[in-house]
Amino acid sequence: MENLALQWGPTGALAIAGGYLALTVLTIRRRGLSGAVERWFTGYLILSAVWTVAWALANIWGWIQPWVVDQGATWTIYMAALLPVGLALLTWHFLPQRGVRELGLLGVVWIVALVLVERGVVGKFRDDTVLNVLRLVGWAGFTFSALVMTALEYIRLRRPLHRNRVLYWLVALIVITLSEGLQYYASQGVAKFGLPIRLIGAITMGYAITTYSLPDLKSAGRHFLLNLVMLLVRILLFLAAILAAWQFIHEGALGNQQQRLFTMAAWLAIAVLLALLQVPLQKMVVGVFERLLFGPGYDAGRALRNYSQSISNILHIERLAAVAIETIAEALDVDRGALLLITEQERGGANVRVVSGMGGIPEMNVAFAQDSPVLRALRENSRPLTQYDIDMLPDFRNIIPIERQWQWALDVEVYIPIHAKRTLIGALVLGPKQTGEPYYAQDLDVLNTLAGQTAVALENARLFDDLRWLNMEISQLNEDLTQVNTRLQKLDKAKSDFLNITSHELRTPLTQVRGYADILGEMIQQEDVNRPYLTKVTGSIRKATDRLEAIYSAMIDVSAIGVDALQFHFEPVRPAVFVSQAVEKWAEALEQRKQSLEVNGIEDLPPLHADQERLVQAFSNLVNNAIKFTPDGGRIEIWGRLVKGPESVIELVIADTGIGIDPEDQELIFEKFYRVGSADLHSTGNVKFKGAGPGLGLTIAKGVVEGHGGRIWVESDRCDEERLPGSRFHILLPMRGDPPDPAEVAERLQKTRPVTGLSSRLAAKPD
Repeated sequence: MENLALQWGPTGALAIAGGYLALTVLTIRRRGLSGAVERWFTGYLILSAVWTVAWALANIWGWIQPWVVDQGATWTIYMAALLPVGLALLTWHFLPQRGVRELGLLGVVWIVALVLVERGVVGKFRDDTVLNVLRLVGWAGFTFSALVMTALEYIRLRRPLHRNRVLYWLVALIVITLSEGLQYYASQGVAKFGLPIRLIGAITMGYAITTYSLPDLKSAGRHFLLNLVMLLVRILLFLAAILAAWQFIHEGALGNQQQRLFTMAAWLAIAVLLALLQVPLQKMVVGVFERLLFGPGYDAGRALRNYSQSISNILHIERLAAVAIETIAEALDVDRGALLLITEQERGGANVRVVSGMGGIPEMNVAFAQDSPVLRALRENSRPLTQYDIDMLPDFRNIIPIERQWQWALDVEVYIPIHAKRTLIGALVLGPKQTGEPYYAQDLDVLNTLAGQTAVALENARLFDDLRWLNMEISQLNEDLTQVNTRLQKLDKAKSDFLNITSHELRTPLTQVRGYADILGEMIQQEDVNRPYLTKVTGSIRKATDRLEAIYSAMIDVSAIGVDALQFHFEPVRPAVFVSQAVEKWAEALEQRKQSLEVNGIEDLPPLHADQERLVQAFSNLVNNAIKFTPDGGRIEIWGRLVKGPESVIELVIADTGIGIDPEDQELIFEKFYRVGSADLHSTGNVKFKGAGPGLGLTIAKGVVEGHGGRIWVESDRCDEERLPGSRFHILLPMRGDPPDPAEVAERLQKTRPVTGLSSRLAAKPD
């Protein structure tokens, strides 16, 4: 630093160091040291004060002892290395940006290298050229990285108030860079201005950190240009008046009395003309430059009238949001906005429904927390709330993360609360202006008035919306009641049919038993012992009693299913076993009806923990159902697969080429007593085509499957005896042991994608 002495006295250097310390105290008093930016800025100010004193020792105070001057020069080098690193780290925290730790490590490496070169550790002796180059590279790298990062952040930001704050920082960085460049690399005559200029840059930084409402620099610059233009216009007018007056006076002085009078009159006319033209000419010039600098602007009164007329008769909330936002956008040049419908809760929070107006704001339902500072501000203040307030003021630091996330998703600039009868009912939210201008005080006043006009319209729209939803709910309830009534009618008819069918089912075998008993009695009385005939009679009695026992057992099982009392005995069971046992019972019926039945993919399935007897019962009923509703010569296929996942599930499918089932009957067929078709087709036989029994088989199958924690459903296009679309019964059985909670199983198994397309598989096979 020996060749960089500044022409600045001791008093000036001490005053500048005192300025840094005073700025430090002011920052701590206004902001404290709770934030990282405040702490880094305080350290940077103290370092700047120490650097100023050290620099003064080395360059100004020549009367100090030489060894003190040498120490000052050394510490000046070290401090000058720390300052750009501190400035870069401070900038990273202010913006804020990632990579602070990496930047700090790079700064440490540079400072260590600088100290090693200055001490002569690198090489045999100290090299001033290498030292100066190293200092220049480090200073330029860290200083200009802070400048570039700040400039990029300014370009990236869309919100004008945030951009304005970053602009202050950018200006401060430019001032500090200029001052340090003057101190290090300018001539002594110019370099003397470096210290005070640097303090000005630090004061600008402190102002950006400690002040919330920063004056808009862009607006201030435009007003400065406008005032400069107005000043130039006045100067030109006065200059024109003076020149004209001088010309007339000069000509009048050379003429006679009459010419002099004419000259004075002309001069007076020019003065009056200029006086008359000054105001309108100045207004015209100012108007032109205002449009060039600030844009066309808007008429607040006209905007209020248009808004009131536009929303007065709107009853649909979505239409109200669209018209309100579009009207405001036309006046303020905004391209993004929405209407928030806020419903306060008794516990203190509020539910929010976002109704998009324009700009692609997502419609969503969110909530304010009970202690939300944003909700509190909207409730208590009638003034608009800006996103800059939420991001910068300490009152909003405790916003919960989920609330801050949905606010970021809105990506708006200002919230205008809507109150009705002192109750918060909504808010208008608007994005930034397309011009890049902030919302000025006049804009916020206009928006506040618009929100007041919106309150009545919003209340009416919400009442209409509630009425509309109520009507829709009533219509839906009526439709549901109609469906339930139809369902009950079908089930009531099914119960009547059940009584008729059951009485027939019971009476037929009882009649058979009684008839064969009478025959046996007569044979005993006549002592006619015909062994073959006796064998036939007893076999018929046995068959009738078996039928009675089957009907009785089915009724008992259905009753147990209705009260969740069906008993199960779980053990490891292979699907191939219970499927084969269920199929074997109907071998004779398949042969009688000339139907084919194939079982595929079952042998490879792993065992599951289940009740084998109950599963045989369920699958036997499903096979019987397929046989009865498939015409003679049809095909039936049973196959399965293992569905892997967190809970492995076995899916078994029983598909047929039968008459199918209409969609409206596909849930009812699992209800007890219900049967498809007319009860007149009832048959006591188990395999007659469409010969339905008492309607308990599918109910038992469903009860057994759900008792294992599984799920059963049917798929079929329709019921058609000519096209034969067929039916596909899907059964999902979990492999784990104890049956879980049915609701939990239903939710989990519904996520399993059902296997489809079985009818096409069957249709592809040759007859």
